[in-house]
Amino acid sequence: MRAYEIQSQRRQEQPAAVAQTALDVADIGPWLAATFGSVFATTLHIGPYEAMEPAYEAVASWIDQQVGERSGDPWEVHFSDPQEEIDPDTWKTEVVQPYQATSTRD
Repeated sequence: MRAYEIQSQRRQEQPAAVAQTALDVADIGPWLAATFGSVFATTLHIGPYEAMEPAYEAVASWIDQQVGERSGDPWEVHFSDPQEEIDPDTWKTEVVQPYQATSTRD
């Protein structure tokens, strides 16, 4: 299994983005407000989307073992466009999971 480096970060700014989403317009505002200032664990997956499960497992395990408990659903940030990058082994996707710290270990 591939080793994933986990990063912890607090996002103080809400980046502007254009994204395809499953959220209704009325749900987007509360979602953005909930993520502003939150703490996230992230990792970068390089490879096909079908092989991302270990990245999700690595982030969840890091949170559970080191710092606290997951809060909310994870999401993905896609840095690659499969229509432009044909080789799925080169696709880059960030897995992001918000969490609540319950200990001071880092």
